[in-house]
Amino acid sequence: MMQIMKSKMLARSLSRALVAAALLIGPATSVRPAFARDQEKEHEVYDARLEGYADDKKQPIDVTIPGASSGLTWVLLVVFGVVGLVGLFKDAKRTHLD
Repeated sequence: MMQIMKSKMLARSLSRALVAAALLIGPATSVRPAFARDQEKEHEVYDARLEGYADDKKQPIDVTIPGASSGLTWVLLVVFGVVGLVGLFKDAKRTHLD
Protein backbone atom coordinates (compact mmCIF):
# COMPACT_ATOMS: atom_id res chain seq x y z
CA MET A 1 0.00 0.00 0.00
CA MET A 2 2.81 2.40 0.91
CA GLN A 3 4.58 1.61 -2.34
CA ILE A 4 1.51 2.63 -4.39
CA MET A 5 1.12 5.88 -2.46
CA LYS A 6 4.79 6.76 -2.91
CA SER A 7 4.65 6.10 -6.65
CA LYS A 8 1.52 8.24 -7.01
CA MET A 9 3.14 11.05 -5.04
CA LEU A 10 6.28 10.82 -7.17
CA ALA A 11 4.23 10.86 -10.37
CA ARG A 12 2.22 13.85 -9.13
CA SER A 13 5.30 15.84 -8.19
CA LEU A 14 6.96 14.96 -11.51
CA SER A 15 3.91 16.13 -13.46
CA ARG A 16 3.82 19.38 -11.46
CA ALA A 17 7.50 19.96 -12.23
CA LEU A 18 6.89 19.36 -15.96
CA VAL A 19 3.96 21.78 -15.99
CA ALA A 20 5.99 24.41 -14.15
CA ALA A 21 8.89 23.97 -16.58
CA ALA A 22 6.55 24.28 -19.56
CA LEU A 23 5.00 27.44 -18.12
CA LEU A 24 8.40 28.99 -17.51
CA ILE A 25 10.12 27.93 -20.72
CA GLY A 26 7.15 28.51 -23.05
CA PRO A 27 7.02 32.32 -22.92
CA ALA A 28 10.82 32.55 -23.04
CA THR A 29 10.99 30.66 -26.34
CA SER A 30 7.91 32.15 -28.00
CA VAL A 31 8.20 34.40 -31.02
CA ARG A 32 8.13 38.07 -30.14
CA PRO A 33 6.38 40.08 -32.88
CA ALA A 34 7.66 43.37 -31.44
CA PHE A 35 11.21 42.47 -32.47
CA ALA A 36 10.11 41.89 -36.06
CA ARG A 37 9.04 45.51 -36.56
CA ASP A 38 11.16 48.02 -38.42
CA GLN A 39 12.92 50.61 -36.33
CA GLU A 40 11.76 53.52 -38.49
CA LYS A 41 8.30 54.82 -37.74
CA GLU A 42 5.86 54.85 -40.62
CA HIS A 43 2.99 57.30 -40.88
CA GLU A 44 -0.43 56.12 -39.86
CA VAL A 45 -2.90 55.34 -42.61
CA TYR A 46 -6.32 56.82 -41.83
CA ASP A 47 -7.86 56.24 -45.25
CA ALA A 48 -6.29 53.93 -47.84
CA ARG A 49 -7.97 55.83 -50.68
CA LEU A 50 -5.66 58.78 -49.99
CA GLU A 51 -2.44 56.75 -50.21
CA GLY A 52 -0.11 56.58 -53.20
CA TYR A 53 -0.67 59.96 -54.84
CA ALA A 54 2.35 61.42 -56.65
CA ASP A 55 3.16 64.93 -57.83
CA ASP A 56 4.63 66.00 -61.22
CA LYS A 57 8.07 64.58 -60.40
CA LYS A 58 6.62 61.16 -59.51
CA GLN A 59 7.47 61.63 -55.85
CA PRO A 60 4.81 60.44 -53.44
CA ILE A 61 3.18 63.18 -51.44
CA ASP A 62 1.46 62.80 -48.11
CA VAL A 63 -2.25 63.52 -48.47
CA THR A 64 -3.45 61.74 -45.36
CA ILE A 65 -5.87 63.44 -43.04
CA PRO A 66 -4.35 64.45 -39.69
CA GLY A 67 -5.67 62.77 -36.59
CA ALA A 68 -8.67 64.33 -34.89
CA SER A 69 -8.68 65.77 -31.39
CA SER A 70 -10.83 64.59 -28.52
CA GLY A 71 -12.58 67.96 -28.01
CA LEU A 72 -16.00 66.79 -29.17
CA THR A 73 -15.82 63.83 -26.83
CA TRP A 74 -15.26 66.13 -23.86
CA VAL A 75 -18.12 68.41 -24.92
CA LEU A 76 -20.46 65.43 -25.16
CA LEU A 77 -19.24 64.16 -21.79
CA VAL A 78 -20.10 67.49 -20.15
CA VAL A 79 -23.51 67.67 -21.86
CA PHE A 80 -24.46 64.13 -20.88
CA GLY A 81 -23.10 64.74 -17.38
CA VAL A 82 -25.34 67.78 -16.97
CA VAL A 83 -28.34 65.82 -18.25
CA GLY A 84 -27.56 63.02 -15.82
CA LEU A 85 -27.04 65.31 -12.84
CA VAL A 86 -30.23 67.33 -13.40
CA GLY A 87 -32.17 64.54 -11.69
CA LEU A 88 -30.25 65.11 -8.47
CA PHE A 89 -31.56 68.65 -8.15
CA LYS A 90 -35.19 67.89 -8.93
CA ASP A 91 -37.63 68.87 -6.20
CA ALA A 92 -38.88 65.76 -4.42
CA LYS A 93 -42.27 67.37 -3.63
CA ARG A 94 -43.23 67.88 -7.26
CA THR A 95 -46.17 65.93 -8.61
CA HIS A 96 -47.30 65.22 -12.11
CA LEU A 97 -49.96 67.90 -11.69
CA ASP A 98 -47.50 70.85 -11.64
